[in-house]
Amino acid sequence: VVQSPNKSIHHHSVDPNLVKVHADHLLQTLQDRNFANTKNQVILDYSQALYNSLIAPIKRYLPPDGTLVFTLDTSFQSLPIGLLHDGKDYLLKHYNIAETLGSKVRQPKLLPKKQLRALIAGLSKSSPSFKAANAHNSLTELPSVVQEVANVKEQTNSSVLLLNEEFTYKRFLEEVNTESFPIIHLTTHAQFSSVPQLTMFFSWDK
Repeated sequence: VVQSPNKSIHHHSVDPNLVKVHADHLLQTLQDRNFANTKNQVILDYSQALYNSLIAPIKRYLPPDGTLVFTLDTSFQSLPIGLLHDGKDYLLKHYNIAETLGSKVRQPKLLPKKQLRALIAGLSKSSPSFKAANAHNSLTELPSVVQEVANVKEQTNSSVLLLNEEFTYKRFLEEVNTESFPIIHLTTHAQFSSVPQLTMFFSWDK
């Protein structure tokens, strides 16, 4: 069920079993231990199939850009909706993606300009933390990190930037505990698990 900006309601339905197959395959691919070696086309095949089933039929009711808010049931709450692909671009290339568990959505509020202060940290090259005993063994350098952190810094005021060797565990904690940052932006590897020791993001040294 889609509510357009003009408050009109539109309904579209599709065979749930067909959608579930593509959703399950996409999640399995993204969560595979060998994800770093997965070819883009494998992800795109499932992403495009989901887009064609769910988004394409109601695309004419959506604005060309802006924020799409999704109210997802349990089957889709683990799915990165922004990765749905129209054959040309990912959905997140044209829209900000927001998700809610309920039907009431708070209106987004822009931060005042004086609050556009950020702690920005990133790793653009392999670091000693990649070799930690509890880290995945196939971590590689992330692309375009230097450009990304520079872009974020340009859009914020008097921000602190920690890149590579400056992005140590101790320095990061010092900055977080010393300053009150409305925004923290990290461009680095992370991994998540129900096991606390396997849940982390990667600074330079830890």
